[in-house]
Parts: sequence; C-alpha cells; structure tokens
Amino acid sequence: MNHPTTAIVGSGNLARALVERLKEAEWPIQWICSRNRDSGSRLAKSCGAAFYAPDQIPADAGVTLLLLCVPDDQIGSCASLFRGYAETLVHMAGSVDISELGTEHAAVLWPVMTFTRNSTVDWSHVPLLWEAASEKSKVGILALADTLGGEKTKVNSENRHRMHLAAVFANNFTNACIAAAQELAKQAKCSPDLLDTLILQTFMNAITGPALLQQTGPARRGDKGTIASHLAMLQHHPSMIEAYRALSALIENQSKKSGKK
Repeated sequence: MNHPTTAIVGSGNLARALVERLKEAEWPIQWICSRNRDSGSRLAKSCGAAFYAPDQIPADAGVTLLLLCVPDDQIGSCASLFRGYAETLVHMAGSVDISELGTEHAAVLWPVMTFTRNSTVDWSHVPLLWEAASEKSKVGILALADTLGGEKTKVNSENRHRMHLAAVFANNFTNACIAAAQELAKQAKCSPDLLDTLILQTFMNAITGPALLQQTGPARRGDKGTIASHLAMLQHHPSMIEAYRALSALIENQSKKSGKK
C-alpha cells in the first residue's frame, strides 16, 4: 500500500506513540524535526527517518502530510514555520482551532487519549476526532486515521474545544484527585494500593453510568458533620480544602439535578 509521504514535528509522548503505531503499520516517515536534538534524533533513528533541527530542514524536504505534535501554544508559530513543507498541514490538539494552521489544506486529528512516557497505547480503542478544511486534506487525514485504527468522528473546532474541556475533567482533574487521595493514604500510614479496587469500581460505575446517577458519599447525602471533619483534617492542605469544597458543591448541585435525595 502506498502511504502519503509524512513528516512529524515534535518528539514528545504523542509523537513517540504515533511513530510506534506507524511503524507497526509499515507507514514510512520521511523525517522528524524537533528542538530537542537528543529525543528527536533517537525517535527518528527508531523508525529509519531523517532528523532535522528546525533551522536545518532542506528546501526539498516537502511531504504530503506534516503532523505537528507540539504543545498547543506552539501550534501557530510552528504552522508559520513549517507550512511551506506540507501539502496538508495537520495538528493533533484538542483545544486549537483549525484556522491556526493558516493554510487552505489544513486538518486536525485529535486522539482522545492521555499519552505518558512509559505507557503503551492501543490505538484501536482511541477515539479520533477529525476535521478537514478541504477535500484534499480530508483524504490525507482519513487515511492516517484509518491506519491508526480508532473510531473516527467528524467534529468541528468549536465542539472539539468542548470535548477537550470534557477530557480535562475526565482525565486531568480525575488524576489530580487520585494523586491527592494517594497522598492522604500515606499520611494515614496506609498503602495507596488499598484504594485501587475503589478507584477501579468508580470508573466501571461511571462508564456503565450515567455517572450522574452513580454518585455516593457525604456531599451527595448532605452529611455536614462528616464534611466538617474532613475539612478539619485538611487544615494544612489549603489547595485540597479548596478542591474539597468546590467538588462537594458540584456533587450537591448534580444530586439536585438528578433528583437524588
């Protein structure tokens, strides 16, 4: 199968996961560019691609698909720097408008997934939200999405921004709460592992949900005595107090919405 010629800008967690999947699919990568010469050159070597620093890309290094795997606040500047090398310029962020790419043949492919250094990603289970500014860019981005293997959903920039917000609640805020719980378990001279079964069951309940109807605990019951006791135990953790109060208020409001007493 003939794949579009492809290059990647970036060498972070997303770029590494993407390279691994494209290697499995025997999708060749022509070159990788990164400001981090060490990680960029290692990633390029791992897939047989050329490595270029941003100021060293040859004039004839144009490709069909150029994938920007960079932080959200760098997409606009990277688009300005690299769009001349791409027939279709792609970014892979949830919160950045497609117009930031500044080209007629722009596309977005946002994997709804968290990428960490030591994790293995099963791309076949990763939802892929896509958007294309032209028929040409649509062809390229759908070919890439088909190869990655996850379920494809066409979503415009405005709704993708909203889904990114939802993902922050589902992933980042949830992870911060689990980290706080693990810290509190250690302060109780207990292993954080004792929370694992509870955490797993909580996620299973939420997934089979709806989560709104699965809520339990003192805030849902209106147990003011327990809440006051918890807040007293958090007296040396002002950020946790703030989070506890805010989340308790959220649970109380959600319980009213769901009709729970």
